[in-house]
Amino acid sequence: MLTKLAMELSTHRCMNLYDLARKQGTDMTGVWRRICRSLRQPVTTIPLKIMPVRGDGEGDTHPSQAGG
Repeated sequence: MLTKLAMELSTHRCMNLYDLARKQGTDMTGVWRRICRSLRQPVTTIPLKIMPVRGDGEGDTHPSQAGG
């Protein structure tokens, strides 16, 4: 599912899940739900490591991805 998300982000030229949701006119859960369903997988919670820290979509990284 993460590979599908990466392809979606690349196709739509988005930096993260929040940006993709904004461009598609939905929320992050809606995007993730659509990806799960398109792969015929059970809908799961969004993995924490792909959640942006702030909701502005600019330079967002999760603390686990930060350099400190």
